[in-house]
Amino acid sequence: MINSTAKRKIRTATLVVFILCSLAFLFSTGGDSSVFSVFIISIYAGLVVAAVFYVLLSIFKYVVTLISGWLNNDKKRT
Repeated sequence: MINSTAKRKIRTATLVVFILCSLAFLFSTGGDSSVFSVFIISIYAGLVVAAVFYVLLSIFKYVVTLISGWLNNDKKRT
């Protein structure tokens, strides 16, 4: 129901969110942690945020597509 262009845009936006969140967590964490553990934690946090973002954006696009199809179908009847 969602066209390929919308899926590509959702994937691109999710990748951007993943990179930005990973970098934000990487630069915001500090202290006595090793560089490797901070890097792994930032990658994990970025993946979690990107996954949630992907699901929410997909649901939103699905609802918009559903409502748009319903409105277009309703206009054709009148």
